[in-house]
Amino acid sequence: MSLPRFARLARLCAFLWLGMALLISPSILLGQGSIGRDTDALDQARRLQQVATQKVESEIRTVLRDAERQMASDPAGAEEQLKGALSRLENDTVLSESRRETLKRLLKDRIRVAASTAQEAARQTAEQGAKQAKVAAFRMAADQSLTSQEAMLRLRQGIQKWQKEAGNPAAASAAERTNSMADRVMENRQLQTERERRTTDALRQIDRTALLPRSDFELPKDWKARTQNRKGSNDIPLTPKERAVLRTLDAPISVSFKNSRFEDVIDYLQTVTGLPIAVHRTALEAVGVSYDTPVTLQIKGVALRSVLRKILNELGLAYVVKDETLQVVTAEEARATLVVRVHYIGDLLFGGELARQIQAAQLIELITSTIEPQSWQGHGGSGKIFYDDLRRSLVIQQSAEVQPVLSGGLR
Repeated sequence: MSLPRFARLARLCAFLWLGMALLISPSILLGQGSIGRDTDALDQARRLQQVATQKVESEIRTVLRDAERQMASDPAGAEEQLKGALSRLENDTVLSESRRETLKRLLKDRIRVAASTAQEAARQTAEQGAKQAKVAAFRMAADQSLTSQEAMLRLRQGIQKWQKEAGNPAAASAAERTNSMADRVMENRQLQTERERRTTDALRQIDRTALLPRSDFELPKDWKARTQNRKGSNDIPLTPKERAVLRTLDAPISVSFKNSRFEDVIDYLQTVTGLPIAVHRTALEAVGVSYDTPVTLQIKGVALRSVLRKILNELGLAYVVKDETLQVVTAEEARATLVVRVHYIGDLLFGGELARQIQAAQLIELITSTIEPQSWQGHGGSGKIFYDDLRRSLVIQQSAEVQPVLSGGLR
């Protein structure tokens, strides 16, 4: 092959290669751009889906809280509010199918409880109205009787005055007796009024003593000032999530359950408080409890830990704070999860060794009778506590959930 012919052939191949490159490169570049745009669009769609899901969850949580607060004063209004939320949830396309069904089941149970509460409130209102009508009728009759007696007394007083002026001693004596009787009637009325007032005050005091405390224990008002210099070297190291769990357990809550399924109760508490609750199926099987076991509890303005304790104790269950979640376990498993901590109390004691021993014994009695009484040894639990005079400290073996409560109270 001659050189010019070979050169022409080489140039022709080069042109063909360049043309193919120009044809292929844009398609490659376009393909890479399309992939990048698809990835960005997918990430954006996921973020939008997450935001929409959080919004729906927040709306449902708000409705549940508002309905619970409204339940006591206007259960019918609470029922309508819950029905509206259920209707909106029926048309929801944001939540996953399983989560949507869980919330629908939860709302239906709340609607049932609200309807039952409304019926009970209507019945009590009717009974109260009937009682008030009877009381009003009785008071009217009493007032009429007193009015008649007062009119009679005024008439007799007029007769007495007339007879005195006429100089009739016997009639005057009778009039004096009439006045005496009138005085006794007025005195009896005053006594009755005072008796009613004192009875009302006494009943109010009884009602006040029946109020549940807002927390599981209460300490003297000057407790913080007396212990402000104590070092917290023996505090349990908790993660931020575990601290959040304990703060949530201390938060007040009002609940109203009437033969609600155990699963619905747990879902409700999780949804309203945001507290992660893990239920061990083996624990339920061990005590003969299922997700369908009915739960009835109506309580207002108490710590969440008290609500959980009340519900779980009646089913033979308990809970522990572990792995940054609240785990429902058997009572035996909860008692087995114990840790030992030493709490310095030297700044609370004074006097010689015998005096310190007595004061420590009194403090131990206060702790074991007010903080988780059933969790201490001798009261059905496994918790132990004793005083070490050498270190002026209390050595306490308790659950990981109770220990932070003790740390807060002894500091």
